[in-house]
Amino acid sequence: MNNENCSVCGKYLIAGSIIDEKTICHECLTKEQQGLMNNLSKSEVSHVKGYFSLTEAQSKLFSTTYKKHLSAMGTKMRQRFMPEYLKEVKYDDRENTVNVYFENDWWHYTKDHTWY
Repeated sequence: MNNENCSVCGKYLIAGSIIDEKTICHECLTKEQQGLMNNLSKSEVSHVKGYFSLTEAQSKLFSTTYKKHLSAMGTKMRQRFMPEYLKEVKYDDRENTVNVYFENDWWHYTKDHTWY
């Protein structure tokens, strides 16, 4: 990355990230991710297999824990777990968790809004 400007704010970049073929500064990337975490909508997860099969309580468990999970990650790691990388969610009756599948990882989301 040489002599580039952030494609969001236009500031000259000394360092930044290339996300979806756009160059973005850390400040803009953080704002974008924080905005998503605070305002996650059904339209952002409507592509996820099994999402509409969750009950209302399970859906709330998923969305609340997902936002909390994202906020616990660093900016770079968080990028791998944004909604576009969600593949499937399903409720596990035996474990009493919502299992959340991404491209290369999966997590159990528990009723106390923790994950493992």
